[in-house]
Amino acid sequence: NRFGHRTQIQLIKKTAHQLIKQGERSVTSSQTEKYDLVYCAGLFDYLSDKVCRKLMNIFYDMLAPGGLLLATNVDDHPSQNEMEYFLEWTLIHRNNEKMLGLAPEKAKPDDVKLIRDPSGINIFLEVRQSHGES
Repeated sequence: NRFGHRTQIQLIKKTAHQLIKQGERSVTSSQTEKYDLVYCAGLFDYLSDKVCRKLMNIFYDMLAPGGLLLATNVDDHPSQNEMEYFLEWTLIHRNNEKMLGLAPEKAKPDDVKLIRDPSGINIFLEVRQSHGES
């Protein structure tokens, strides 16, 4: 607003299954819609590494050149035992190494980095689409 620009935000609500199915179809067809930001939070805590890797590759392919992919996961939650025992709430915890293992195959190592929130509980995998790709 300060610069007189309107930022268009398009929220897409789909299941992981729908995204994977759509991503498999996009391989054979040309996907025209590209995004400056793909943000995935609260999903990977429940999905296997195999599914997360598929989604990361799909999300990466959705990025416009220079776009940013940001995915989060829980690591080392101090209440993990209580959450699992009392609430039957089981999360898949991933450390730095496991999160880096989810990076998209096409991403260049220099375009991938990890960030932690101040609590140290949440880890963010940040991947930048190179300007020459899409």
